[in-house]
Amino acid sequence: MACKMFHQLSLAIKYCHNLDVMHQNLKFSKLCLRNDNSQQRLSKTFCGSAAYAAPEVLQGIPYQPKVYDIWSLGVILYITVCGSMPYDDSDIRKMLCT
Repeated sequence: MACKMFHQLSLAIKYCHNLDVMHQNLKFSKLCLRNDNSQQRLSKTFCGSAAYAAPEVLQGIPYQPKVYDIWSLGVILYITVCGSMPYDDSDIRKMLCT
């Protein structure tokens, strides 16, 4: 199931990137996962999360937006497969050293 969902998500991001549209704020909580019987829900999350940000973004180094989206996709895949976050964003310095 994770493979199928991730494949669909990556195709959507690839489509956007081919149009030179970058998201730059992908998060698991922004994904609308539903089956045919579910009602669509709106996200109530605020923009930006260090846990999904590529190291260069956290360091304030210029970055390529498409590469940043790919990093965030990797974090989403990790959460989908493992059921937990790959990084603890409560201490950004510690995050950058690991």
